[in-house]
Amino acid sequence: KSAIYPSTSFDVASGTSTPMSSDAEADLLDLKRAQKMEMVVSPIVSNPETNRAIRSITRGDFDELQNEAEMGNRRQRSYLVATDLSAEAAYALEWTIGTVLRDGDTLLAISAMEEDGDEKGAGDKNLLPSHAHSSDSQVNSANSSSANIDTTVTPAPISLPPPLQNLPMTSSPLASPALIPPLPGSVAPSRNHSRDRTSKSEAERISACDSITTLIQKLLKRTRLQVRVVIEVIHCKSPKHLLTEVIDYIEPTLVVLGSRGRSALKGVLLGSFSNYLVTKSSVPVMVARKKLKHHNK
Repeated sequence: KSAIYPSTSFDVASGTSTPMSSDAEADLLDLKRAQKMEMVVSPIVSNPETNRAIRSITRGDFDELQNEAEMGNRRQRSYLVATDLSAEAAYALEWTIGTVLRDGDTLLAISAMEEDGDEKGAGDKNLLPSHAHSSDSQVNSANSSSANIDTTVTPAPISLPPPLQNLPMTSSPLASPALIPPLPGSVAPSRNHSRDRTSKSEAERISACDSITTLIQKLLKRTRLQVRVVIEVIHCKSPKHLLTEVIDYIEPTLVVLGSRGRSALKGVLLGSFSNYLVTKSSVPVMVARKKLKHHNK
């Protein structure tokens, strides 16, 4: 005969009818609210002239939290995470979102990739915000470019573009004499290779921006944070020098980076990139170290 056991509270089926505590109910409501929280992802804005691609992610009622911070009712912090699409950089993003990020904060995920030797025409100063440069230097460069044009023009009737000083005062390749039509008898350089290289670099920046967006969305869905995230992918001559300039300009609360990236040597405590930022940064730097996995022998 099969034994007969009475139903008790320890049975698995009866666990669903057990009343929850107020804390458990609050956690469950917060979890459901987080799953339904709106996440606005802007389209990628790509600028080949400055070799950058940027996108923003806003989750929850960030505008209301920002208004509270402007009124002095809430502290607003900003964090900068340097990422290079490596596993260590992904852990740095995970650590920042899961540990230090709070409602109303701003996260800047920036990926500075070293450009090829043939792409170093625009200069790193174009990567900073436009109002960070002096307008006087732009006027001088435009005047000098126009002066060079006047000395090289022959009396032959040639249709030249408008004077460079009439162009908008922005750093762009338009100020380069290379875009001026060639004089009679000269050989025009081929631009097909340059265009192909630019389109390839732009596609690489857009792909990296999409990869970082997917990772950040996945991490944010596991939290109840109402934050703003700015993703920026840049091609530059020297990533570490560019990041120090960005840190000085933005002045974030904390800079977070992975313990090792792609270019760091294995077997050292800190790679050259991490060591440089820790030494040169004007704000505190946190190096997020992922716990080592023990392999069974």
